[in-house]
Amino acid sequence: GRMCKNSKNNLKCSNSTPKSEKLITVCQGSYVPTLSDVVPKFEAVGKKGPTVVALGKFDALHIGHQALARKAASMGSPYLLSFSGMAEVLGWPARLPIVAPEERSQILATWDKSPEERVLPFIQVRHLQPEDFVRELADLGVEGIVTGSNYRFGYKASGDTELLQRLAEKHKMAVSVVDLVSIRQHQDSHRVSSTRVRECLQIGDMAEAALLLGRPHRCVLDLPPECSLSQGSLVLPATSVSNLIPSSGSYQISFSLKDYSKNDCKNTKGSNSKLGSGILTINRTTLELSIENSCGQLGSDILKRKLCIEF
Repeated sequence: GRMCKNSKNNLKCSNSTPKSEKLITVCQGSYVPTLSDVVPKFEAVGKKGPTVVALGKFDALHIGHQALARKAASMGSPYLLSFSGMAEVLGWPARLPIVAPEERSQILATWDKSPEERVLPFIQVRHLQPEDFVRELADLGVEGIVTGSNYRFGYKASGDTELLQRLAEKHKMAVSVVDLVSIRQHQDSHRVSSTRVRECLQIGDMAEAALLLGRPHRCVLDLPPECSLSQGSLVLPATSVSNLIPSSGSYQISFSLKDYSKNDCKNTKGSNSKLGSGILTINRTTLELSIENSCGQLGSDILKRKLCIEF
């Protein structure tokens, strides 16, 4: 590989690697591999058409994200391509995801052609210039790209969709830019975004959140060993949630038990045990479920399942 050394305070690099082999190097003795070194290439196993990636964060899997995925599906075999570790690298505060990790495959299974998710390590792309980023995508086997009209990419977000189209053309990759999606609620127009979904959850506006998501918001909770029903009430610690919950208050909900270990992308319902409906009261430290209608009981296998709350 390419090694770097410091000789009399002057950085010098020796290169025994052919120039045709693209390497990202840091002249301080450390070698940083390219994406194609650490990430499997896209393969069209069981899929038809060219590999097309929709680029974005995809935290909420909202109707704007679905529009990107729908366009990618119309062009070939769709993938949602996002990046992991952004918060850690950029020093952002940790926060719960909007969609529970256990629910993502179920949601995507209801979308056109059931797009797959691929996640790239952000640390590998953070310092890539726009042209290098597009080249890396081509090296991974990407043949088409879909983005929203406000998408930025490359080091310090220096690239826009116009530059993306020009760079992709050099690699014979098709690019489609999708207009941003908006909804009308309370006589106002709101652009669909993950930020807007979080704002709705923070104020407890579950109706608008459902419009933005294209489905009711769901929360997944772990059931602790001491969990039990007592006089139609179930109390859980707020720390048991896997994803973002609404603000403090009382909400009409339905609930079920799910065994996500038996779930796959073809099973949109998972292993369900529908229990019923009730009122969920959310406080700073606890969540209390008061059951109004129930068509089941918490069985002996409760620890193998998770509680799914639908608002």
